[in-house]
Amino acid sequence: MHVSFVVLSSSASIDQASNQLSIFGILEDVGSATFPAFVSGVLCAHVIRTKDEPNVLPFTICAAMEGQNDILFESPEVQLQFSGMLKARLVAHLPPFAIPHPGKLSLSLRAKKKVIGTWEMTVKTINTDPRIEVNTEATSPPRKMGSKKSKKKKTKQT
Repeated sequence: MHVSFVVLSSSASIDQASNQLSIFGILEDVGSATFPAFVSGVLCAHVIRTKDEPNVLPFTICAAMEGQNDILFESPEVQLQFSGMLKARLVAHLPPFAIPHPGKLSLSLRAKKKVIGTWEMTVKTINTDPRIEVNTEATSPPRKMGSKKSKKKKTKQT
């Protein structure tokens, strides 16, 4: 088995007429002001097999932080059906799962506990400082506020 790509996105759709897969909002990084942060999305993958390999691939999807043996999320085992073809695509909706702290998040496809494809993302803390810097230097002279009285010329009537 060979995995061409694995990607996590905010959504994906398959066109019914052309059977084309469109992937929207690819998640390259995750930013959160607080932890644990919750992530969900659509995991898309393209898997290629040889003629000798089985027509069905049992696999799980696993999420873990780099350097830790703790698994944040693991799907139940599901079957990827090739339907007699040599390639298949996977579109799986992941439920929200908690990320405990900043670091490197890895989502992997595992067949018989062996990693066959991975998508990695950086999880970082984002600044939530509510203060706003304001430039107080005037760029043009201030305007005088208030109403201006119009000066009417008095005309002499004879």
